[in-house]
Amino acid sequence: MSRGAKLLLVALVCGAVTANCLRLPLYFKLDLLFGSIFTMLVIQLFGFRWGIITAVLSSASAWFAFGHLSSGINAVCEAAFVGYLLQKRERGFVYLSATYWILLGMPLAWLYFTLRLPAGDDLPWLIMLKQGINGISNALVAQLLVNLFLLSPGLSHITHRRHTSFQQLISTILAACVLFPLLTLTILSIREEFEDEMAVQAIRELDRVVAHSQGTVQAWLNERLADFNSLAQLQSSFANVAGKRINIHQINELDRNIVQIGFIDRRGISIAFDPPVDMVTGRANVGLRFADTAKLKALHAAAKPVLSPVTRGLDQHPQVVVNVPVLTAGKFQGFVTGVVDLQGVSGLLSQLARDWSCRAILLDSQRRIIAASDASWPLLEKFDRHGGRIAQLNDATYRWSPDSMEASGQPERWRHSYYVREIQLSPDISWRLILEVPQGQRLHALNQLFIKDLFFMIVVTMLTLVGSHLIGKRLALSLERLRNATTGLPDTVSSQKKIDWPVSHIAEIDSLITNFRNVAASLSEKFGELSAGNRELCRENQERRKAEEKLGQAVSELMAIFQAFPDLCLVVDRETTVLDCRGRMHDMIPPAGGIAGKRLTETFSRDVAARYGGKVEQALDSGAMVTFEYCLPGDTGDNHFETRIVPLARDQVVIIIRNITDLKKAEELRLANEQLRHLSMYIEDARENERACIAREIHDELGQQLTALRFDLGWISKRLDGTQVHVASRIAEMARLLDGTIKSVRRIATELRPRLLDDLGLVAALEWQVSEFTKRTGIPCELQLERNDMVVERRRATALYRILQEALTNIIRHAQASRVTIAFREEGGMLLLQVMDNGKGISAGQMKGESSFGMLGMQERAREWGGTMMVSGEPGRGTSISVAIPLEDKEL
Repeated sequence: MSRGAKLLLVALVCGAVTANCLRLPLYFKLDLLFGSIFTMLVIQLFGFRWGIITAVLSSASAWFAFGHLSSGINAVCEAAFVGYLLQKRERGFVYLSATYWILLGMPLAWLYFTLRLPAGDDLPWLIMLKQGINGISNALVAQLLVNLFLLSPGLSHITHRRHTSFQQLISTILAACVLFPLLTLTILSIREEFEDEMAVQAIRELDRVVAHSQGTVQAWLNERLADFNSLAQLQSSFANVAGKRINIHQINELDRNIVQIGFIDRRGISIAFDPPVDMVTGRANVGLRFADTAKLKALHAAAKPVLSPVTRGLDQHPQVVVNVPVLTAGKFQGFVTGVVDLQGVSGLLSQLARDWSCRAILLDSQRRIIAASDASWPLLEKFDRHGGRIAQLNDATYRWSPDSMEASGQPERWRHSYYVREIQLSPDISWRLILEVPQGQRLHALNQLFIKDLFFMIVVTMLTLVGSHLIGKRLALSLERLRNATTGLPDTVSSQKKIDWPVSHIAEIDSLITNFRNVAASLSEKFGELSAGNRELCRENQERRKAEEKLGQAVSELMAIFQAFPDLCLVVDRETTVLDCRGRMHDMIPPAGGIAGKRLTETFSRDVAARYGGKVEQALDSGAMVTFEYCLPGDTGDNHFETRIVPLARDQVVIIIRNITDLKKAEELRLANEQLRHLSMYIEDARENERACIAREIHDELGQQLTALRFDLGWISKRLDGTQVHVASRIAEMARLLDGTIKSVRRIATELRPRLLDDLGLVAALEWQVSEFTKRTGIPCELQLERNDMVVERRRATALYRILQEALTNIIRHAQASRVTIAFREEGGMLLLQVMDNGKGISAGQMKGESSFGMLGMQERAREWGGTMMVSGEPGRGTSISVAIPLEDKEL
């Protein structure tokens, strides 16, 4: 193989790989691929083996780029089929390609996608026809390029092929002249019908459904309101209660959608009701107060039927309360009230859905579902589609597509999409009706239409190939005769036989060949430019589409962020005109959508708007962000707001307004809690000081006096003679009583404030407390100390000592423990105290119980010093209390 042939082969292989990475979208993911053009060129110019290699490489590129596995398999099979037959006999490979697609390729594509896609799907037929047309058209283009290549004197010598037939050349050109314009028109027709026709038909059908459904639902509701209005007019003419009751009962019997109905007089008391007895409580409905003065005044002022928010009835159906005022000569006599069951609306919507092949949902003012044609929608729940994509078609209609079908492919997602329109039921009623027309039916009809178009294209293609073959054969008949006439010419001349030359046909055919060669060269150049331009256009369109998708996704994400943003965001120009707004601030301005295009002076008060104007000027002049706060009075107190103004280009700023009222209140609450904590520490210190003072007074004063009395009794006892036995006995009893009193005084003084805590420190006080606990309770108690020489500041030592006291007291009262372990150490600048027992354990409810003041006291003591306390326990496995307090003072 020459160097030029190698370069040409590499160029054709690269062209096949590149062409399969550049696709021409036809319909959904049905793309036209052009890699087989170069594969057929390689088969024609370099043989079967290189053609198979090129087909495998180009198919792999299409698989990795777009996941077109079926197209790749068919391309390799087509190359093997055509290449093998070309090796056996030289013939037109366009007809070989058409034979392959009709007999093998199209059935294989249909079988592959029939097994992969759901039963009854139209896509296998579409893909089958598309691949057939694509493959045959690529073979036709390749045949044209081969003919042009072989007719080029400078290129034909680098391949093993040296010639082409005139018949094949004519047949290929004729087929191309018919098929290429037809294929172009078919592609344009399919894309135009797909883009526009579906949306137009859906909007027209929604117009018809809206016209019918809105009147139907409104008529149903008007019938119920007519019953109430007629009853209200009749109630004004009945003077006695009996007449009212009979009339109410008749209305309730005639309309089963009315669950309850009654008449309430001007005092708000029911005087007639049906049913007369409440089905839940069993109490009589007559004589009850149903309205207060405010409600009565509101009904009198309304002078028309008033509907309450929709609620759930005893049978779980949505119900609405209707109140109709009764007026006699302009005077308010009371009102007719009743409960209307909205189950009938769901029946109407279900019938509407069956008649018009749609879905219908009725929402109340809070956008809760109160009636639906599909029983799967949860009644009285917020209407939520749970994601999906929305494409706005016009001001009133949009198309919704689910995200959950993304993995199944675009056709499957479109099949589960809906064209949606949302309308308000009437100007007086804030209920909204949502109508959804499924897109799947139109997609099926459109698929059928495209199948017919492509089938027609296949039929025309086959007829064109057959016709072009016959016409080419006819046009090449004179050349065939010339060849027969010149066969064995030397023998004929040497034998002097008469030669039957065609009359003047040789010159005309020669001139035709020369002219056609020039035209072919010109066409080749133009076709190359067109192909290059077409590829560039496809690449640019693909890049633009990707950019648009990224932009749309970014806009959607930005809109989602704005929707979830708790603040109010405004884009304002220098004249304080609101250009765009997102978010909502209920206690400051109307909904965000209602202030776009207005100036800040129309939304805020004059002082606030003036302040905004000055800050906007400051931000634009300085080019830096400006932040300020202001306060507005509200129904429940002052509302505080923080505003940030960020300058943009073109004399515009972004204003971000945040309600910081809760932050202000939280800060005030934190400061108040901080003050209470400082006050608690101060009171605790004062109490400890008072305890120490009292303990010292008891020990020093009362203890010394009692000791002196004990010495005096001893002195008196020594000076009695033996005859004063009764006095000696009394003195001994007084001494014993005095000794007990001295011990009690010492115990009380120690419990108030152990002298060890002040004199010897926390460690000695802990050891003494553990010893006293064991003596009093008999429960073994072990104290684990890391060091005996730890020095702890007096107030901090007092807090730890009191926590230990309270923990041991809880063990005595509640734990039923047989062993207690206490650990005290210093670690990482923290004093760690841990008290563990093997008692019955503490539960989570006991930790948070109303009587757990001891636990709260221990937690508060630890918190006062910036420490923490954790309590853990399991029933039957004991309780552990861990306290950690900083060794040194830190900011509280």
